[in-house]
Amino acid sequence: MKRRGFALSVVLVAAVMDLLDGTIGNIVLPSIQGDLHATNASTAWIASGYTLSLGTLLTIGGRIGDRYGPRTVLLFGGGGFLLASLACGAAPSAGVLIAARVVQGAMSALVVPQALALIQVMYPAGERGRVLSLFAIVTGLASVSAPPVGALLAEADVYGLGWRVVFLVNLPLGLFVLAGTRALPGGQRAAAEPIDLRSVAWAALGLAGLMGALIQGSEAGRPWWTWPTVALCAALLAAFGARERTRSLRNVPVLVDTRLFRHRGFRGAVLVSALVFASVFGFFFTFTLYLQRGLHRDALTAALTVLPWTLGIPLTSTPGSRWLVPRYGRRVLEGGVAVLAIGLAGLLHALGTHQTGPGTARLGAWLLTAGCGMGLIIAPVLSLGLAEVPERLAGTASGLINNVQQLAGALGTAVISTVYFAGLTAATPEPVDATRAFHRATGCVLALCCAAAFAIRLFPSRTTDGCR
Repeated sequence: MKRRGFALSVVLVAAVMDLLDGTIGNIVLPSIQGDLHATNASTAWIASGYTLSLGTLLTIGGRIGDRYGPRTVLLFGGGGFLLASLACGAAPSAGVLIAARVVQGAMSALVVPQALALIQVMYPAGERGRVLSLFAIVTGLASVSAPPVGALLAEADVYGLGWRVVFLVNLPLGLFVLAGTRALPGGQRAAAEPIDLRSVAWAALGLAGLMGALIQGSEAGRPWWTWPTVALCAALLAAFGARERTRSLRNVPVLVDTRLFRHRGFRGAVLVSALVFASVFGFFFTFTLYLQRGLHRDALTAALTVLPWTLGIPLTSTPGSRWLVPRYGRRVLEGGVAVLAIGLAGLLHALGTHQTGPGTARLGAWLLTAGCGMGLIIAPVLSLGLAEVPERLAGTASGLINNVQQLAGALGTAVISTVYFAGLTAATPEPVDATRAFHRATGCVLALCCAAAFAIRLFPSRTTDGCR
């Protein structure tokens, strides 16, 4: 029993390590930009490279775990993640940091699927619910605590490392995971299924190229090559979709089972998730930069400012999915998007009347409102999206929605950061100029929220139990 408890702690630390790194570095981006003399485009890549790599390769990570066993893959992925974190902390330039972040994301894509797979192996069905609840609580706390933890580490300036300690904190965590893999069960290896590397390449090149055209094209003043690149990447992604559809119809192993899109609720979940996560990731990237480089607030103050949003999510996510969805169906999502938009609009109004920046408490009230709206979307969209999906495909469907959220977040960061940087007239803008640029960026966020409100109409008007 003690051995199994220690094994669970290894799994939890591995998951926490990967989730922390999704956002912990964003709070120190202004420091990174100043220290490495990074361009605005490089800063956007540092923020989104991890998420893009993770989202693109997450499905493959699960497949590799099935083939070679979750313990072996966790050991390899954890070791790679540790080395990539060391490279991030020692990066001498923005280019090296971007490359290390991409490798971090790829290694995380190997580790994350194994965490849940190992829980399935270690605990019988009767005990699994309690452990999965613990897993959700711990990983949720990791996501919420990432910005303040990152700010505290940077402010402490451990051994004079500054922002670098935000990445180097992974070293003790990674060493604990690697040392603890001996306590993990080997797990069963599934029958080897071929991985469609051509589909992987098309999806990765299409998404990375699209982001590159948006970010680098904006930095260079939108040269002639921007639009042909966008067209080529769109063609690659269309070819990827067509290939997945053909392989699904032939019952050949695929990355994306397109038969899931026959279900109206699933189509709605994918589209709403994409729009909401694109808007939220893009908002947080620009808001963090705006607070520090525009309003000249330190990293810890910026982290505490955004904390109410992350605290608002758990306040409404559980009630929304457990009690409100069965009774009100898609109306819960409509309410969530409305509350999210109200919070963002209120934030803009507060900033518009205080060009030098209102107090943290006033911003926090609107951010808490937006976070509560987000909570009414995250869990309910999954419940409604999976309602019509056959049980045998539920795991594949939920994994695909998670992938879409990660990839949409990376693309949203690219688009909205482009709008924000285009509105700045100086590398270190005055508060009035920064506020104006942030208004433009948040206007795009609100536009995506409006699109999400229309996309909710894709969900059936009635839930599976007949309730509106």
